[in-house]
Amino acid sequence: MNLKAAIACIRIPTMLPNAAGLINGALLAAAEGSFDPLTMVLVVLTGCFIANVSSIADELGDFLKGNDTEDYEATSLAPPHPLTKGHITPGQVKGILITFLALSCITGIAAVWRAFGTIFAPVPLAMIGLGAICIIAALRYTLGKNPYGYRGLGDIAIFIFEGPILVVGAYFVCKGGMPPFDWRIILPGIAHGAFLTAMLNFNNLRDIEKDRATRMTFAMRIGERRARIYGFSVIVLSLVAPIIYTLVYPTFTPLNLLYLLSYPFFIVPMYGALKYEGPQFNRCFAFVIAGGVLFGILHGLGYFLPTVQ
Repeated sequence: MNLKAAIACIRIPTMLPNAAGLINGALLAAAEGSFDPLTMVLVVLTGCFIANVSSIADELGDFLKGNDTEDYEATSLAPPHPLTKGHITPGQVKGILITFLALSCITGIAAVWRAFGTIFAPVPLAMIGLGAICIIAALRYTLGKNPYGYRGLGDIAIFIFEGPILVVGAYFVCKGGMPPFDWRIILPGIAHGAFLTAMLNFNNLRDIEKDRATRMTFAMRIGERRARIYGFSVIVLSLVAPIIYTLVYPTFTPLNLLYLLSYPFFIVPMYGALKYEGPQFNRCFAFVIAGGVLFGILHGLGYFLPTVQ
């Protein structure tokens, strides 16, 4: 196997926002007195492995359906998949996919065991079941018959699974299921889901004409003009939800506002959602990734640091 091609299958830049969301959830649990470094590491690793499952399955599904060709719109963040260049075979990519599936199962079960002390109880089994659903959703995006990513359902799936479920799941596991459970945690989860949904929308707006022959995206369903307004709106949602969280949080210190340092990164994507055309949308990806990663880490730290004695 071509090692360089195998490594190229892993999209590290697109994995980082997921890791930041998991860190955010873990640090918010730590702010409530539930901090176990090993549990946090296992949770973050599990999320990163599932993100790789999603990316690899996405590229494999597109390739097998003949949608990733030489005219595939590449960027520095998403270079042409080695499958399109013939540097690796579908069978080898399937092997890499199975490897990440196994790793996500191992670390996920280990995280639940570490957090709850057992996996043979209703709550731990429910968390393992939720992880299994996330894996299935990652696989079914473009793989299999009638994948939901080809029916304009990718946006809602990305928002739910890589937003509230990601952040709230990390928070819940890192707390070991111990009450109280803060319902407000869903707000930073909404922010992370909106970041990643905006990225998908930029991708769909960029490829809206090319995609008409092979799939249905949400941008195509609602039309380009509405998709632009929608893209702008989800970024605004991602910025407003954390502010609401700050306003309804039981206590306040200036450190809680650390996450505001990430907001300038979203100026270019907000402008681009309304004004960019075609390949110009590629400029938005780096800003959303950088802003999303910075937000996740700073938001969690902003609530955790005031609790450190």
